Amino acid sequence: MEWWEAALASVLVVVVFWLPGTAVLAAWGWRGTWVSWAALAPATTLGLLGTAAVVLDGTLPWGPGAACLAVVAVTVPVLAARRLAAHRRSAERYRTGRGLSNGANEPVVPGGRALGTWIAVGVLVQLVAVGVGMGRPGRLATAYDTVVHLNGIAWIRETGSGSSLTFPQVAALPGMPANGFYGAAWHDAAALLPSWPDAAATFNVATVVPLAAAWTLGVVHLTQAALPHRPRVWSWAAAMTCCGAALPLYLTMRPEGMVPNAMGVALVPTVLAVVAGRPSTTTGRRLGVAAVAAAGLAWTHPNALLATALVLAPWTVTTVHRAVRRTWQEPARRAFVAGGVVLAGGVAAAAVAAVARTPLFELVVGWPAEPPVSPLEAVVHLLSADATGMALGCGFVVGAGSVAGGVLAWRVRHSRWLVLAFVTAVAWYLAATSAVPVLTAVDAPWYGEPKRFAPVLAALMIPLAALTVETAWRRLRLVARREGRSPAVATLAVVALLAAPALVSTGGLVGLVRSTYGPDAAGKVADDAELAMLHRLRTELAPDRAVLGSPFSGAADLYALNGQPVVPRTTDVAETPELTYVREHLHVLGKDDRLCRNLAALAVGYLYVDPKPWDQRPDRTDVREAPAQGLRLVDSGGTASVYEITACS
Repeated sequence: MEWWEAALASVLVVVVFWLPGTAVLAAWGWRGTWVSWAALAPATTLGLLGTAAVVLDGTLPWGPGAACLAVVAVTVPVLAARRLAAHRRSAERYRTGRGLSNGANEPVVPGGRALGTWIAVGVLVQLVAVGVGMGRPGRLATAYDTVVHLNGIAWIRETGSGSSLTFPQVAALPGMPANGFYGAAWHDAAALLPSWPDAAATFNVATVVPLAAAWTLGVVHLTQAALPHRPRVWSWAAAMTCCGAALPLYLTMRPEGMVPNAMGVALVPTVLAVVAGRPSTTTGRRLGVAAVAAAGLAWTHPNALLATALVLAPWTVTTVHRAVRRTWQEPARRAFVAGGVVLAGGVAAAAVAAVARTPLFELVVGWPAEPPVSPLEAVVHLLSADATGMALGCGFVVGAGSVAGGVLAWRVRHSRWLVLAFVTAVAWYLAATSAVPVLTAVDAPWYGEPKRFAPVLAALMIPLAALTVETAWRRLRLVARREGRSPAVATLAVVALLAAPALVSTGGLVGLVRSTYGPDAAGKVADDAELAMLHRLRTELAPDRAVLGSPFSGAADLYALNGQPVVPRTTDVAETPELTYVREHLHVLGKDDRLCRNLAALAVGYLYVDPKPWDQRPDRTDVREAPAQGLRLVDSGGTASVYEITACS
């Protein structure tokens, strides 16, 4: 029954993440394959919702009404303008007797039934693996950032503020300022979903379904954009999205739980396709959609936008150089071109300098970087198409195939930008993982963790590898015909070649999910008995009294599950003097009046005791034993127990 409920919740997730973006694309007259529509919709949705949440903050509480208002605001005026333009074109045709061009630069090549089948396979393999590993859809993930994102959704619903400029308050103690920037677009979309069948199940579905679908659709869209006249390559690319390459889903699993970061990199391929691919619509529409999709990356996680800019650098330089050289041939426009170049360079430099001075950027680049790896290990990661190290190193078909595919794609003029992007990404990864002092710092904006970039690198590899596989498949079919055999033998051979890494990596994904969500995993945040207690506490605790407990225990999830105040709410809380005193003197409960005063200042009325939290830090609350006096047992489940503090009443 739980999985049927999760399936219905998945339908709601698809509606929330895809419908607003589809409405915008339709209103703006987007032309392209159905894959481009499906791939662009979530990026457009997040760009729209993330921007609207910032603009409407303090004016209109964030919720379904505000989201609908945002959709209407960006679709109705455009529809009215298009209708007026269509009326004028109709009058022009009547006057001249000629039809007018729709401005499309490239005919739309539709995808076939086989493409839809392989896309469904690529998505379902990821979803089934996660479902098998999870066991139940309502379990809690054991990962550092997951509790922040889970609580963030509850915080947006409670406060009505979905702005990325106020989202850091999720981790603040009551009364503490915590302004700054943190991408909240994914949370804004997830906050529109009902907490049904429960908050944890909704969170899990909203994490997994958009990630799996956006990843496979985006990679296929990128393949279409780079190789528009090789439709069979598209199907192979869809199949190869689950053949051992680094998945965005890996970033959401243990130990990090980087949900927005994963969603952002899952959307990078489709943004690359819109910006640099062969256009299938007018330039104005393409630029408008690209701008909204890029905003979706920025409001979801800036690392995704930065990764897009990095791999598009060669294309940007060559495009600008070509445009400047073409315009420079007209002497009357040279001053305009020179001024534009200087102005653009100045704006870019000022923007970079402004961002570099922000506390968030200083925090990111100051994060302890991962140690360098040996050149051999870096090459192995590249050839296995998995710089996360979570796919059991079995993506060698993708890694090796991308090298051969790069050679093949370079022969096609309009596909060279993808090869240059691939080479740029490989060079960046080799520099980031090296021990050379200057070069190894290139991943500082990625928290010094190259694995955050791994799915982007894999997304650039898969289209090239699919080109290699499709070329080999065609030649094998020719050989089979020449030898009097059925061409199906060639297809079976290639499918078997891809099935082996797909099965191994899928098994690895099942194990990874089980270690993150499974009730029997070592160091879990909560088993099923403790999770049942967390749900029971909804009716057992006073809603205006906070629960004190370790942020590495089930206590931290009470706010998201039940709306119960929790201290501290996440592991990122900057402690107040009151909390520090409570943490250091809790063992003398009932003997220290100052302790009671500080508990009252924090509005704490309950104690969450868990002798086996999944992690610990010396400067964080860690309640493993109940004080000897001043408590009354409220409920218990698994290893945890919840007590009412009676010593201070």
